[in-house]
Amino acid sequence: MGKSKNGKRPTASSSLEAKWNYSFWLHVDPIVIGDCQDTEGNALRQKWIQSLEIPSGVDNFQRDDLIFNAFIHLVVSVVKESHHNRVTEKRFGRPIPFIFFIIGGYSLVEETIEANKPDILDDYMVYWNTAH
Repeated sequence: MGKSKNGKRPTASSSLEAKWNYSFWLHVDPIVIGDCQDTEGNALRQKWIQSLEIPSGVDNFQRDDLIFNAFIHLVVSVVKESHHNRVTEKRFGRPIPFIFFIIGGYSLVEETIEANKPDILDDYMVYWNTAH
């Protein structure tokens, strides 16, 4: 995390904020979907977008919104399946929640709740409900 204007790192007001607020997380390079240099990935992405059968006549903003929503739905399905198959439990010894954000740290709370089992979101929901 970068430093604030006064040259100091910001501090969390609680352990819950430090744990669940995106601003306090270690930020690594994001995964880029549709990287221009990934020709195989781009071809698969284009094939998937075509499978959505977005009507012609839809403007670019609406088209992007439809693609984004379909992608989030796909990722929620993958997360649910990974919880069902106990993927994180097998790898890390316990279930780990998947928290949904978009660039800029905006939380997608509804999607986070939908994708995860409620009991692994207890701390996150306490933080979310007190912070918002």
